Amino acid sequence: MSPELDGDATTAERRSPPNIGRAVRDAASDFYFNSWRVVPANVVFGALLALLLLGAVRWPPLLLAVGILAIPLAGLHRMAALACRGRAVSFGDFIGSMRELAGPALGLGSISAVLAVVFSVNLVTGGNLGGPLGWILSVLSLYGLAVLAMGSVAAWPIVADVEGPAGLRARLRLALYVTLVRPGPMLALTLLLATFLAVSTALVAPLLSVSVAFYSLVATRYVLPLADRVRQRESAQ
Repeated sequence: MSPELDGDATTAERRSPPNIGRAVRDAASDFYFNSWRVVPANVVFGALLALLLLGAVRWPPLLLAVGILAIPLAGLHRMAALACRGRAVSFGDFIGSMRELAGPALGLGSISAVLAVVFSVNLVTGGNLGGPLGWILSVLSLYGLAVLAMGSVAAWPIVADVEGPAGLRARLRLALYVTLVRPGPMLALTLLLATFLAVSTALVAPLLSVSVAFYSLVATRYVLPLADRVRQRESAQ
């Protein structure tokens, strides 16, 4: 293929709506070329997770500190955002972004964790109640968990992006728009990523070494192009 045709194809691809298959393919490419940078970052996340879980075996209240995992998670998404934007990626970006994004990451992680617990408790409560009221509570809780999961998939890449609107509130609002503008594909992406993480958790080793990094790359490769389209549409209006 000639460079001109290849360039035209690339431009057309960027202008077309993002799709999950392309996001997975691009994420695989990002992982291949940056594996020696993102794998150590994933190992840091995995080591912190392992320490929390092992500590919680001896002292269960330590599980309340699980929100601290949001900090390395933000760092992984920052590396993914840099790769998505075509910028150089280094392990130093992971370290620096953990300091830069610590506040927003802890806030987003804490809110997500609290909502997840509330919805989960209501889901169990509704199941135990039975009857119409119990079914309604269970359905609403399940819907809330789905929206929370989709919103989290959209929010982390946007919060960690090197571009985008200023301020956490504006970024979370953009994440909400991204979730609502294409709810079907976002739900499919969320289910795909949730299944991937569930399998990785069962196998243990991938979760501690590569899975969270690849998850971040896939989510970012889908969400950021969609967020850019939403912002362009708002600017045009």
